[in-house]
Amino acid sequence: MASNLRASDPTAHDFHSQQNSQAIDTFKTKVKNCMVKAVCQREYVRVNRLKSWMRSAVSPGSKEIWAARLHHAAYFGKVFSGFEPITIEKLCDEGDDCCLVVFIILLCIDKGYLIDRVEHEEMVDRGMPFKLKLLETSIESITSTLPDEEARGLTSKFDNHQWRFSPVIFDFELSRDYHQNRILPICLWEPINKGGTAEVWQILVQEEFVTKRLGSEVSSEARFEHETYGWCYHFALKTFNEDNKQFFLDEIRAFYALRENQGMIRYLGHYSHKETNSRPRFPEDPPNLPGKDGLPQPNLTSNILLEYGEYDLNDVFQYRLPPVFTADIDAFWMALFQIAEVVQGLHNLKIRGDIYYHGWHADIKPQNILHVKGKYKLADPGFAKFKRKTDAAEAIPEEILLGGTKTFGAPEKNRVRVKTRTPIRVSQAVDIWSLGCVFSMAATWVVFGPQGIRQYNRVRADAIHRVLETRSRGCQPIYEPTIHEGDYFHDGERVLEEVTQWHRILVEAARKTDFMTTQVIRLIDEHMLVPQSDKRIKSRELCDVLATFAVHGFSHVVPDAIKQSLLKIETEPAGHIDSSDEPSSIVSPLLSVSMISQRGKSQTSQAFQKDFSNTSSGSEASSAIFLSLPPAKSPETEDFSMSSGSLTSVISKIFPKLSRLCSRLGIFVPEDKVPVMYLGFSVIAKFC
Repeated sequence: MASNLRASDPTAHDFHSQQNSQAIDTFKTKVKNCMVKAVCQREYVRVNRLKSWMRSAVSPGSKEIWAARLHHAAYFGKVFSGFEPITIEKLCDEGDDCCLVVFIILLCIDKGYLIDRVEHEEMVDRGMPFKLKLLETSIESITSTLPDEEARGLTSKFDNHQWRFSPVIFDFELSRDYHQNRILPICLWEPINKGGTAEVWQILVQEEFVTKRLGSEVSSEARFEHETYGWCYHFALKTFNEDNKQFFLDEIRAFYALRENQGMIRYLGHYSHKETNSRPRFPEDPPNLPGKDGLPQPNLTSNILLEYGEYDLNDVFQYRLPPVFTADIDAFWMALFQIAEVVQGLHNLKIRGDIYYHGWHADIKPQNILHVKGKYKLADPGFAKFKRKTDAAEAIPEEILLGGTKTFGAPEKNRVRVKTRTPIRVSQAVDIWSLGCVFSMAATWVVFGPQGIRQYNRVRADAIHRVLETRSRGCQPIYEPTIHEGDYFHDGERVLEEVTQWHRILVEAARKTDFMTTQVIRLIDEHMLVPQSDKRIKSRELCDVLATFAVHGFSHVVPDAIKQSLLKIETEPAGHIDSSDEPSSIVSPLLSVSMISQRGKSQTSQAFQKDFSNTSSGSEASSAIFLSLPPAKSPETEDFSMSSGSLTSVISKIFPKLSRLCSRLGIFVPEDKVPVMYLGFSVIAKFC
């Protein structure tokens, strides 16, 4: 009866034709609305959203779903037996035989009526994307009975469309080599930094392309609602080009070895992908010249997916004023001491039961110490080395280390054998030296703030310059130091005298209640920045000593009135300090507001506020009191000298904020009394 009605009633036929045409138009509009442009400029479809719509009612209260209406529309005028050759139940099946996405692709190329034949060839959703050879074989069988005009180009049309409906799904411990046509559903992508071997980016991936397993492995802060893209996850992506493939493989091995060390930045997976350079690039990158066909040349990249750190220790030194109160100072140090535990675990690595390894990180520096989930974590083990321990008693383990930090590197890392010009083997004590340098920078920041960091960098750079000017060109019998211009902590053989002198200045300038900083400086001088590597403290002993510092540290409660007043000026600017060491490997200075507009500056600021409060020993200890800092003048125009006017300059730049604070508290401070005001504020800090 239905077939006779269609054939004999023109009015009914026109009605159904119009209804079906409207359904197809609505469908194509919905597909367009579910399209997202990836950073590679290719479009992908939010498939889950589109499938949900296909299974939804065409109107409120209706029992008919969109898939059924489109199913009917696809076969309208093609079948006259009164029923379609594939049921809607089979089309929308939630199991392995579901072919809803395949049907959607056929609708997009106006071939929806072929879904029964395609399904008969076992072309179902779980097999997507189909390999071209399989696609050619299946479609050749499908089109053998079709007119030429209907069969022509069907394979290429389907293949071109299937990729946007098959974006990559990011899973935990992902390990894949992706076809050039696969689309990575990265909706936003911004640079963090570029080093000699890799580029590091912060990326956003919409939630439907992240498995629940991967989502459970990252912090809750990594998931947030973006105003344009909806719920997304925030990751870091480290990208290596084809020439640096070995560095990629080395880093993957290091992450595998360290995956049980909870203090390491989390490795989430890796993949390789041949891509064009139509994605965003670093400004300094040379243009990608087109090939003979005029199109960008494909570039094979190897990529490591990592958890994203809110900020790194270098950002703290550059963008934040130091904690004022003893509770906050103690909390900062206790948070930083966690890195010593990480190093100890790396130096004495245990994997698979009773198998032990000696480990070297070789690249410990502030840029590689990240803040994640309220803790500091060590990142970038790209230059790490591992050596299996033997049962027999063995000498101090040594390895040849290539690459890694120079500014924070130990003097023995800068030595080469005179005859062979090859690097010498070094012990794990190189990591203790680097950590001592990090602690030295941290102590400088605690006492003098960002301006002190800048001055300290300049003091060391000037000292190295003087060493190079006066040192004789003779070499020692076995090895010769190889240092160049820079801001190292050593002269190629031993710690710079200027570093030791600087530490004395820090001790004299530190607050009288600041037990922690003065003890750390003493530890640095006596047991960490020691020229003889075998005399440096072992990582296990270092952790024990730092634990005693935490026990003896003070914890004073800051009065609420003062704490609240200080937190009000949290977002007011203060200055920017540049770093002379190598670029950061993992994390950008601040979460990009353009990327994460829903979080905004306030939440970024709150992340800085919260970090140390979680580790305070006092139950009512305040959050670390930091002030936001904008970019400062370039180093070329800044006076770094440690003249008598330097302190006054620092005070005049930083402490007008305290003057405004005093005004809010009803205290008037004349401009010429700013240094006195600073002194008074220090007294307040001492007794709070």
